Amino acid sequence: MGIRHAKWRGRSVVTAAVLLAGMSAAPVAQGAGGDLSQKPPPIGCVGPAFGACTAAGPILGGHDVLVGPDGENVYLTSSGSDSLTTFDRESNGGLTQKDGGEGCINNGVSGDCEVGVGLNGANGIAISPDGASVYVAAFTGDSIAVFDRDPATGVLEQKTGLDACVSEDGTGGACENGIAMDGVADLAVSPDGRHVYAVASASSAVTIFDRDTSGTATHGALSQKTGSAACTSEAPVAGASCVDAKALVGPTAVVMSADGANLYVTSASSDAIAVLDRDPATGEIAQKPGQLGCISESGTGGACQDGTEIGNADIALSPDQGSIYTAAINDAIAILDRSTTTGRLTQKPGAAGCISETGTGALCQDGFLLDAADGLTVSPDGTSVYVASQLSDAVTRFARSANGGLIQRTGAGACVSETGSGGLCTDGVALDAVTAAAVDPQGTAVFAPGVGGTVAILDIEPAAAPEPPAPQAPAAADTAAPDTAITAGPKKKELKKKATFEFTSTEPGSTFQCKLDDGGFEACTSPEEVKAGKGKHTFEVRARDGAGNVDPTPAVRKWTVKKKKKKPA
Repeated sequence: MGIRHAKWRGRSVVTAAVLLAGMSAAPVAQGAGGDLSQKPPPIGCVGPAFGACTAAGPILGGHDVLVGPDGENVYLTSSGSDSLTTFDRESNGGLTQKDGGEGCINNGVSGDCEVGVGLNGANGIAISPDGASVYVAAFTGDSIAVFDRDPATGVLEQKTGLDACVSEDGTGGACENGIAMDGVADLAVSPDGRHVYAVASASSAVTIFDRDTSGTATHGALSQKTGSAACTSEAPVAGASCVDAKALVGPTAVVMSADGANLYVTSASSDAIAVLDRDPATGEIAQKPGQLGCISESGTGGACQDGTEIGNADIALSPDQGSIYTAAINDAIAILDRSTTTGRLTQKPGAAGCISETGTGALCQDGFLLDAADGLTVSPDGTSVYVASQLSDAVTRFARSANGGLIQRTGAGACVSETGSGGLCTDGVALDAVTAAAVDPQGTAVFAPGVGGTVAILDIEPAAAPEPPAPQAPAAADTAAPDTAITAGPKKKELKKKATFEFTSTEPGSTFQCKLDDGGFEACTSPEEVKAGKGKHTFEVRARDGAGNVDPTPAVRKWTVKKKKKKPA
């Protein structure tokens, strides 16, 4: 239904190559690192046992997936079974569900799972920067469920009492009361860990919560801000005094910049991205003024920048913070540049700004396997964007250039689909109606949940190691001696007994040896002063280079010291 989720966002990003006029990057070569392949069965997927996957459950309608910060655990939300499932990653790259209640928590139904609350229609998922808290957006329950996480084991435990959740109506006294939370679809935690932001589709609002960072038993608990600081909305919300905003009808996904200065929200009904500034001190948000505050498919009557194929399902930010990518249920992805100083968004011009299933009448690049593009993520090294498409039953790779542009890969490794897509893709399993994609922090695998309650595990081909430099032939031995020259010295006949010589060599860095008359050569430097008595004298100097070669023909200067004539009495 296009209601989307929060992946491991802001901590992994994309890279792609672009072959378009005005773009500097060349196409990425076939077989480059970042291509996809699926592990063999049953390692290549987990889910309800039907032979091809490692058994897991009970799961119905997998929705969103999150990878723990150390890459050792994977978490799956399920809107069909109102649950949150925890997996361990094995040494072979596969997933195994944790045992018993540690393996799943569901909404009021026990079975082999722990009983939870506030998980009705579990949708988006996010983790705190300290790895100690996990939050789940529950669309049908109009709630956010709050879990403590053991960073050592990855085990989740829902908080007790009212700290367990926040909901629109308090969920019969089980949750803290909130406002503007009708249809909570996605959420994000600020980089400083002090605030949580949730988008509520039916309320057309972004809601703001303070997060407990005390390190005590209440650590991670949420308290909604009060008054107008509690929410920002497109339309009036009953019982709330939200700050007015635009391009927020039916928000579906949210992402925050790594510096915590900006939030970006996609909205299904507005076909737009809303751009919000955040006050790091208070956590409060305000939409950028004028057209800087949004980009929409139609320009929203001049209120927003006019865009093309602006995503209404999911959003991701590149690791270098310079690019925003959105996925649209209408079979497209949009490509936008982000100012890392102001947070401003600008869609790339012309066809560089989007890729669609049909090319959108030449407005976009022509792509494939983007039918109902529902989720996307960027690799941690920023070289690839991976898109999950529900009706294509596929995960597709796009290569990313240094300027943030994208080009769709082709050939082996470009995509993995449920059927192989007529030879376009690698033939995979458990990719039926995939809804999301998440990459582990190490950039070694993509995890994609499907409506059958499965998670497909796709390996990422590592980038090729750089070629070692070609061996260099040893440099020829230096056997050439330097030449020495005297550049200044006494006249042929002098009355002074002291004489000063200046000299140089044809090889920089040479040292010198000097000799006066019948004496031996001794180390000297230019200028060199000598003292000589009356009569004829000879000064010699020779250079020695760094290789030890000595000038065999020293430079020579001869002069005579004359006796001074006495003045007549």
